[in-house]
Amino acid sequence: MTPMPIINNIAAEIWKIKEVKENQIVSEDWGNDEERGINWESISAMCMLISGANIVTMSHPKSVRLVKDIIKELL
Repeated sequence: MTPMPIINNIAAEIWKIKEVKENQIVSEDWGNDEERGINWESISAMCMLISGANIVTMSHPKSVRLVKDIIKELL
């Protein structure tokens, strides 16, 4: 059993992965690098919350806003 609360620090991990760090010049098919990072962080946070996390740390204000909006919509 995992002790409560379950805290996921995804911000530190998300912004250092290759798919987020690559700029648009290197990989044009992937789109805008800032948007890509926001999407990675938001999707990862939602996955963690759905799988039982109580607290998720995030760094980009746009991804925080997006996750809050999704949570409001679900409730």
